[in-house]
Amino acid sequence: MSAQWGLGTAIPVTINQDVDATDMPNEVLVNDIKLTKGVFDGKLFEGREITLEGNTEVERNLAVTGWEIKTTTDGVEVTSTIDGATIPFTVPVPNTDSECISLCINAIMKPQVTIGQRGAVSFSSTKPLDFTGLTDVKAYIVTEKNGSKFMKKQVFKVPAETGLVIEGPEGSHIIPVACADVTPNDVSGNLLKPTAKAPFTVPEDGNVYYGLFYSTVQNKVGFQKKDKGFTFGKGKSYLLLSQQHQAKDLTELFYDGIIDGIATNIQGANNHTWTEGQVYNLNGQRVDKNYNGVIIVNGKKVINNRK
Repeated sequence: MSAQWGLGTAIPVTINQDVDATDMPNEVLVNDIKLTKGVFDGKLFEGREITLEGNTEVERNLAVTGWEIKTTTDGVEVTSTIDGATIPFTVPVPNTDSECISLCINAIMKPQVTIGQRGAVSFSSTKPLDFTGLTDVKAYIVTEKNGSKFMKKQVFKVPAETGLVIEGPEGSHIIPVACADVTPNDVSGNLLKPTAKAPFTVPEDGNVYYGLFYSTVQNKVGFQKKDKGFTFGKGKSYLLLSQQHQAKDLTELFYDGIIDGIATNIQGANNHTWTEGQVYNLNGQRVDKNYNGVIIVNGKKVINNRK
């Protein structure tokens, strides 16, 4: 066929043969023709213009950011990269009749977080992440102090499979992968659990599971208790309190906020709204107005001294 139509030499080409299955794009097209399972192992004719396109689902928290092309000529390999999910390239032409050329093309995948208009999303990744150079997008874990005060702590170099809350402007953001020799931040006290590898369905085990949500009543982001059978999607995170935890009966948890990267407390509320007369201590426990110390009334902290 090549001789009949003057197509020239057929060059051996592989696409995504070296890409791990977990990092495979959902869809790969060569000149608008979809590849089965996103992989190609065959030949393309020299000098032909090829358009290569890779796509991933938003829910997978991955994006095709470019392509790595390894060109082997008579045993000598040269590697180059081209940025972009869609790229045009020309199949190389041998310089001589005796020259042997082959191509190995692989998609470059990077973690991607998609933030809605509320400005926050739960997140986890199978890759270590580095937020150091990002100015608008910030990552937080949730920790606890003295068994009663929940706090969010900003982190920068994050180990793989770490539950996070990501805050930033609406839209999709590429998160750099941390280098292997980078020392990660300590996330040992993190109460957020990851679903980086697989979804998680809430069991009936006595523990309490909270998911990130936006309260239209409170007009802010917090955590809401989820019932048995609720499923947290892959690539997300959830907050876990043990059945012995003193705050496990709280329906909702809310952040006070962040000041210069320093975490402040999360408030607890047993109901969806704070109504006049409902008073809580800093442990989130309902108390009456005769309680001595710091109390929360209608969502605000007040020092109450009844002596």
